[in-house]
Amino acid sequence: MKRLITALTALLIAAFPIMTPQITADCARAAGDIDGDGAITPGDASFILSYYAELSTGVDEYWDDSYMNCGDIDLDKTITPRDASSVLQYYSYLSTVPNGEEIVEIREYLGFSPNSNLTPPDIGEPGTIKYIINTAKLDPHDNYPLYNIKGDNKYGGTPYKVTSYTVSENDKRIMDEFAAEHFTANMTNYDKLEYTWKWLHNNVTYADGSQGWNTYNEIISNSFAKACFEKKLGQCIQYNGALAEMLAYMGYDVYLLEMWNSNNFTNQHFRAEIAVDGVHYSIEVGNTKDGDYWMWLFDENKALYHGEADE
Repeated sequence: MKRLITALTALLIAAFPIMTPQITADCARAAGDIDGDGAITPGDASFILSYYAELSTGVDEYWDDSYMNCGDIDLDKTITPRDASSVLQYYSYLSTVPNGEEIVEIREYLGFSPNSNLTPPDIGEPGTIKYIINTAKLDPHDNYPLYNIKGDNKYGGTPYKVTSYTVSENDKRIMDEFAAEHFTANMTNYDKLEYTWKWLHNNVTYADGSQGWNTYNEIISNSFAKACFEKKLGQCIQYNGALAEMLAYMGYDVYLLEMWNSNNFTNQHFRAEIAVDGVHYSIEVGNTKDGDYWMWLFDENKALYHGEADE
């Protein structure tokens, strides 16, 4: 099963130390073989992470074209944890190839080969929301908060943290299975999130009494991921919570908002926001019954909350 890229990266960081590659005069190294030892191993992935860490400090002079050619696995012209995860994924493949079976080159195996029908992932133009999401620094985590921003809450309208939700191991399994079924090798993080956002809109039924029974009772005790990805039932908190769980699992700084959806303190509603480099972006995903009214993705103009208030 292909796991989410960020999960692989977290595993890699935990399992292998960060190292600096030794530069040699030999430029005839294969894609993925950063240290030039003739094999693609977790050590090569560690080299990529080391270089990625140094990029953030502006140190990049020692990686010439030969290193870029073998380290930029996904051909997006940058070195990112995605490349390290690709090396680890390919190493796992190498470990299971039966003796005598032809070994597929790393980029071809992962769908990044220039000779394949797939094109390199499009991370977007600098300054666009697609680029911002694709280049955000990620920190996979298991918890994300819910803030109450209602104008008539118990603190007189001052936002406060109500609780934190946990992305359980079962939630991760559910999302891994969703990713394995729906995500492809040349999808960027933005592509995956946009796909998930549309999938929730088109495949999850609004859970209420309109079907002749109260379907919300079937999911009230379920996690958001289980309710939406498995049972395909939800209301606003499940729709947006399921996408928030995916965002947290991938490493984005995400939170849910409890709010009123009208000016007279009626119509309780929940939706999500994320923060990237200090800028907050609003997310809304809803059911098809109301068309596209409840649908936007990473809209800075609709962000409502910009703090870290606790109860």
